[in-house]
Amino acid sequence: MQSLRERHRDELASLCCEQYRVELDVQLTHGPALRCRLEQLLAAARDTCQARLTRGHDAEVTELKKKLDAQNWEEMKALARRHRDKSELARYRLKPDDDIGVVTVTRFFVKRTRHVR
Repeated sequence: MQSLRERHRDELASLCCEQYRVELDVQLTHGPALRCRLEQLLAAARDTCQARLTRGHDAEVTELKKKLDAQNWEEMKALARRHRDKSELARYRLKPDDDIGVVTVTRFFVKRTRHVR
């Protein structure tokens, strides 16, 4: 009985060693090709996701610019209605922005000065 157990243990150990050797051989021969293909697939997926995100971002930026242009146009029309004096209106157009702290020149003013020249 003891010899049967030892024989079974030895056969199982040799079978496991052989299986591990075969797996190592397969990994060594096909591993680099698999890694290369996985890297290619991941790069393609990353590029696809990046393109989709870029398209969405560009569309959102365009939409926000249109809204801001419309808002600026309405604000300039309201300022022009409130302030009939041209010099006072020019001061309002070039006053520092309280939120950012920079001088803002609206597109309405730039377009208007281009047409005046």
